[in-house]
Amino acid sequence: MIDVTGQQFPELMRSAVFTKIGMADTTYEQPLPLNRATTAASGTLLDGAPVDGRWHVNPEMAAGGLWSTPSDLAKLAIEISLSLQGKANHLLSQRMAREMITPHWERGVTNILGTPDDPDRMGFGFFVGRDDRFGHIGGNVGYQATFVMFGKSGNGAVIMTNSDVGLRVGNALLNEIAKEYGWNYTAPAAL
Repeated sequence: MIDVTGQQFPELMRSAVFTKIGMADTTYEQPLPLNRATTAASGTLLDGAPVDGRWHVNPEMAAGGLWSTPSDLAKLAIEISLSLQGKANHLLSQRMAREMITPHWERGVTNILGTPDDPDRMGFGFFVGRDDRFGHIGGNVGYQATFVMFGKSGNGAVIMTNSDVGLRVGNALLNEIAKEYGWNYTAPAAL
């Protein structure tokens, strides 16, 4: 993408994705610029110790260099959900959004967000399931996050932690959210 557009990756993602849907607090800039670094949470290791230097700089930007907020990632999930319903096309046509969350691989997929009755399959970039369920988990040293979205209903949640045990906490919170709002969903035990 960089070769074709002539843009650096952080700028390309800002113009092609983030700006189009109002993700003002999201970047791939590495190292994190001072204006963002002053508001970023420091990472916490499994034993509770802080990450040396607050966080690691990840040169593999696309795979591990995203800095965002739960609100901004929720905007992305909502945009994809609306695209699936044919109500938005700021980023993706309805056909392309459908292609992203169509299962393209089913065997041997680690169950990250699925349930025993609705195990994960892989779409393009997302773990997917019934009722247009899609989502992902992510983490770097000192941070873990999860999001799950139900495209048909528009229900979903994004949970971010600055901890290496964040998926356990996040899944427990996700289960409470699901119970409170009456979703037919239980997050699997964190890895």
